[in-house]
Amino acid sequence: MARPLRIYVTAVSATGHSRGPWKAVLLAENSSGNVISEAAYSLRSQHGGRGHPADPIEASLSAILMALVTGRKRRARDLIVYSDSPAAVDIMNKRRNIATEAIGTYLQARALAHSYRTVSFYYSPYPAISDAPVIAAGG
Repeated sequence: MARPLRIYVTAVSATGHSRGPWKAVLLAENSSGNVISEAAYSLRSQHGGRGHPADPIEASLSAILMALVTGRKRRARDLIVYSDSPAAVDIMNKRRNIATEAIGTYLQARALAHSYRTVSFYYSPYPAISDAPVIAAGG
């Protein structure tokens, strides 16, 4: 990879419960390790009429999808996505089967991943994880 954009993602429940509205918190770093953006996005489910992801894995896949969209907006050609969900990383790296509820989100993420020259998915805790709930709450 030449000069990859690195994006750290985590999915945080906005209510503190495993069910309910979820938010994706993203931190983007350039190839020099400088933070270029940090943002929180409300997550929507791609499955049926539900308004929010059903579980932490689906929420993490949605957060990875948001990271891929953010990379496109930043015109990155090479991207490394770090997620704090080992299950979501295994799904994106095709080492684990996906639940039926999350297939739509997975397929969107996989399709968008093909628009990059190189893309890699790794497990890593979100940096400054103590800030994630504050950022998700809008603070």
